[in-house]
Amino acid sequence: MNKLDLTKKYKADNIGKTELGQLRRIALEEKLEMITSLDAHHIIEWLDTKKSKIQPKKLALAVGYGTTSDTLRQTLKPIVKAAELKLTEAGHIKVEAKSNIEISQENETGLLGFLNERMSEASYNWPVNNRNRLYQRVLWAFYLDMPVAEIKSAPTFFSRNQAIKRIISEIDIQIAKGERKTLNYEAESALEDMETTMTSAAISKLRQQVNEFKRKFSLANEKVKLLETDNKQLILQLAEVQRKLHQLEHAEESLLGSNLMSDIKISGAH
Repeated sequence: MNKLDLTKKYKADNIGKTELGQLRRIALEEKLEMITSLDAHHIIEWLDTKKSKIQPKKLALAVGYGTTSDTLRQTLKPIVKAAELKLTEAGHIKVEAKSNIEISQENETGLLGFLNERMSEASYNWPVNNRNRLYQRVLWAFYLDMPVAEIKSAPTFFSRNQAIKRIISEIDIQIAKGERKTLNYEAESALEDMETTMTSAAISKLRQQVNEFKRKFSLANEKVKLLETDNKQLILQLAEVQRKLHQLEHAEESLLGSNLMSDIKISGAH
C-alpha cells in the first residue's frame, strides 16, 4: 500500500498498527532524504546543540502521524542511524565519546518516555515474571530492542530513579488487577531465580573457603613471626656464646703463655 492510501486510512482513523508503522517509515525516509540533501547551514538546524545527532523531537514532529521520539529510537532506529552515519561521513555530525554519566542519564530519560508511551497503549503486552510482576530484565531488552538472551540484567537505575520506580510500581499494581495485557516469562524468570540462588550459594561457599584460608594464613603468619623471634634470640645467644668462647680461648692462651715463660726461667736456673 502506498503513502497516499495509508494517509487516507490514517485520516479516517481506520488504520491498523502495522499499517501505521509502514506509513511512519515512509514519511521518515522522505524526511531524512530531505535533511541529508540540505546544505551545511540548514542541516545544522536539524542537529542538537552538540551536533552529535539529529534532534529526535524535531524529527518526530516533522514526520507526523503520531510519531514520537521514542518511536524513532525504537522501531525506526536503523533508518535514523543510517541517515546520521551519512551526515557523519559528510562531516556534519561530530562523533564524541560520551561519559558513563551522560549515557546513564540518556537511558533514564529514554526509558521514562518509553514507559509513559507504552502505558498509553492499552494493547501493549508487558513482560511478567514468575511472581506476576513486571520482568525488568526483559522490559529493558524491549526498550533496547535487543534479544532478551543478550541482556543479563536491568540497570541499577530501575530501582534508583524515583520516577521510574513509581511507574513500575503502578504497572505492577495494574498487572495484579488484570488491567494490563501481559507476556508470560514465568519459566525464564524461574530459571533465572534458580541460577541466581545457585550462584549465591557458590559465592557463599567460596567466601567461606576464602575466610578459612585467611584464618590459616594468619595462624601460619603468626607462627613465622614467632619463629623469626626465636631465631633472632638464638642468633643473639649464639653470638653471646661465641663472645664467651673467644674470651675463654684468649684466657687459655694467656695462661699457656705464662706457663711457658715459667718453664724457661726454671730451665735457665739449672
